[in-house]
Amino acid sequence: VSFIPTSAIPALQNNKYINYLKVRLGYSTSAGFPGAYETRPVLGIATRTFLDRASTPVNVNAISGTLPNPDLKPELQTEFEAGIEGKFLKNRLTLDLTLYNRISKNQLLNRDLDPSSGYSSIKINAGQVSNKGIEMGLGYTFVQTKDWNWKVDALWTINRSMVSDIPSDLKEIVYAGYTTLGNFAINGQPLGVIKGYYWQREAKTGQRIVSATGDYISSQEIGIIGDPTPKYKLTGISNLSYKGISFRMQWEYTCGGDMYSSTTRSLIARGVTKDTEFDRAAPYLLPGVDANGN
Repeated sequence: VSFIPTSAIPALQNNKYINYLKVRLGYSTSAGFPGAYETRPVLGIATRTFLDRASTPVNVNAISGTLPNPDLKPELQTEFEAGIEGKFLKNRLTLDLTLYNRISKNQLLNRDLDPSSGYSSIKINAGQVSNKGIEMGLGYTFVQTKDWNWKVDALWTINRSMVSDIPSDLKEIVYAGYTTLGNFAINGQPLGVIKGYYWQREAKTGQRIVSATGDYISSQEIGIIGDPTPKYKLTGISNLSYKGISFRMQWEYTCGGDMYSSTTRSLIARGVTKDTEFDRAAPYLLPGVDANGN
């Protein structure tokens, strides 16, 4: 649903400053379906899997390790969006502002089963992920002649996600990486928080705790060590054209967001980066406190 004030309101027609103005509201839904053969049992048949000593081909029949779930439903994504579009100052200045709220329900997740059941997992509907954000685009045409045209556009985006409705027996879901270091979906947390082992810190000072042998003390269990969600993203686009020939440049900037790099860790551990350009044979006193904060 949209409303265009510059067409509906006579006072805004042929306005010198407001050339075009549009207000819009939108609502949409879409579905994500599970893979084939996850709602009913099937028998997998493989012909000529191998040959025995007499060169006789052997066929193999097997059932899947995933327990079929006849009550499985598609995922459902719903989104509500509101925005405004405008052109000002003889169409030189453009504005596109969008606010959205996107919710994904009935996520398709794997639940582990006891191997004694004869199956390793079952596909279930659980979990909800909400994404709320703002997208704003601004553009200005600096040069507009018969042969030359130069326009610069800037796009600013921000998104915040939240996970909920994961069953209590699942607690959390790792969907990238490993169970001891990876991206997790956890109730009440942004989607994709990074969990792993970390250095224990003293509660008051926040300093790392040092053991009696002089080493930092690692945690006994994994915990949240980072959030990959950026604070915001910026995109800049410059488009310069001359008689049908155009030159386009684009810049991307991401503010915030954590990332774990195994490559960087390996390079630092091997001493092949500038971070280790010091005398590694010399003694160093690293900051830290004991368990009592001393």
